[in-house]
Amino acid sequence: MNFDELMQFVKDSVEMIVDKSAELYKAAEEKTKKVARTTKLQTEIAVEKSTLRRLYRQIGEKYYNLHRDDPEEALATLCSDVTATLNRIAEKQEEVDRLKEELCPEDDEDEDDYDFVVEIITEDPDEKEPETDEDAVFEESAVDEDAEEEAQDDDEDE
Repeated sequence: MNFDELMQFVKDSVEMIVDKSAELYKAAEEKTKKVARTTKLQTEIAVEKSTLRRLYRQIGEKYYNLHRDDPEEALATLCSDVTATLNRIAEKQEEVDRLKEELCPEDDEDEDDYDFVVEIITEDPDEKEPETDEDAVFEESAVDEDAEEEAQDDDEDE
């Protein structure tokens, strides 16, 4: 094989590599577009399903409110189940209100007492305070003030 033949072989090989690379690029581009479109459509479907669930719930609530005393036969059991559930919720809420009143009578001006009492009651006595490693505690000067401000801004946004 002489030099000219070698140069032609290299030139043909490079052209073939460039052509194959272009084909691979186009195939990858098409697949990426299809994946992006599929993801977009799946997201849109999820949003539509969420809307549908909300609408079904609203239809059910409206039907119950309009026909709870005289529902169609096919929905009578469901309506009575809803009524029974609402009654149980009301009973439990009355008990919660009564217990709160016993813990913190209304004449007590500090309404935070209830939360404080619940916190004390629900505290696990077996739970120990985590021990701190003095070497692991950050020095105050090492705190990034910008990050601290961003965290405060995030807390305020919530």
